[in-house]
Amino acid sequence: MVFNRLRQFFEPLGAWAIFLASPSASRLVRHSSLQRARPRHSMAAVAGRPAIQRSTDEVVSAFAAIKFTQPAALLNFGHFGTGGHVAQPCRECGSPTRLLEVSGGGGGALFLPLTRAFEATLGDDFAYDGSEPRWLCRFLDGRACPACGACDLAAHDATTYLECDGPHLPSSPLLCRVCGGPCLGPIAVEVFGGPGTLLAYLGPKFGAPLAARVCRRCGQVWLGLYREDTEARRELAARFPDGGPCDPCRRGRLRATRTDVPHAGFGGLYDPSSQSGPYGAAAWAADLLVVVCDGCGEAVFQARWPEA
Repeated sequence: MVFNRLRQFFEPLGAWAIFLASPSASRLVRHSSLQRARPRHSMAAVAGRPAIQRSTDEVVSAFAAIKFTQPAALLNFGHFGTGGHVAQPCRECGSPTRLLEVSGGGGGALFLPLTRAFEATLGDDFAYDGSEPRWLCRFLDGRACPACGACDLAAHDATTYLECDGPHLPSSPLLCRVCGGPCLGPIAVEVFGGPGTLLAYLGPKFGAPLAARVCRRCGQVWLGLYREDTEARRELAARFPDGGPCDPCRRGRLRATRTDVPHAGFGGLYDPSSQSGPYGAAAWAADLLVVVCDGCGEAVFQARWPEA
């Protein structure tokens, strides 16, 4: 009798009620009133910037000594193919990493958009919420090391994402820097609920678009400047101090800055297991910084923890 009453209550809510009761709800609840936007690929001014939380000088000082190296060991993401959230060792120091969500400070989770070809196969009943695995799979997670700050990005469920969009994505000429596997891209990383794409911060209302590529073998998401974006390389070299040579290309210099999420503040890492605010949104855990080579354009990410 009790079960039947509960069923009568929840059945009208359908999959949405199930989603709200799940851990995945924290990722999208704070964005539920927002709509998807198409990406912008050009290097352009970004309006509506908030106050800077930490100065660029602090960022450069903290990460001037970062080595732009990647070990050859295969990254085994716990959620790749299974959806599980298993702690993995840091690629740099071997310490256990934390699995966190990637978003702007004012909302705006980052995700890999649906390709037009895949979107054309979807029916009218496709749900743009956490009840739909083909939608939730594409949001970015960060595996951040509390010890050294290294942070690797991947799609929430890389296997599902590659099954959906992989056949429609171009092949990238660049290989995965961890496992050496082939990659797909470039892909513009969109901001859920807002216009624009993920940027490397250059100045107020000014940023350099970062293009993603996804490794077909290990699911790692790598980002970097667009190959033709010479303006971004010039601006990085002019605005930020020299952080040392780029080991992969041996010709560029490293420039450290913040990740910029248009209309949503600077990029950060958010803990879905620690909720905050009236809607139980994932709580801020660390700032997300990016170190970009002004030559080859390749980028690596770093978590700046509050005690750093």
